[in-house]
Amino acid sequence: MSIIMKIAAIEQTLNYLMEYEQGKLYEEFNRERERVH
Repeated sequence: MSIIMKIAAIEQTLNYLMEYEQGKLYEEFNRERERVH
């Protein structure tokens, strides 16, 4: 595997993890808002 391929794979993994974390935070935020209403 070339270095460029490795970097691309790492970037994809990081993007996936960040989107996953943001999704979890967004869900928690929505639950908190629903509880307030």
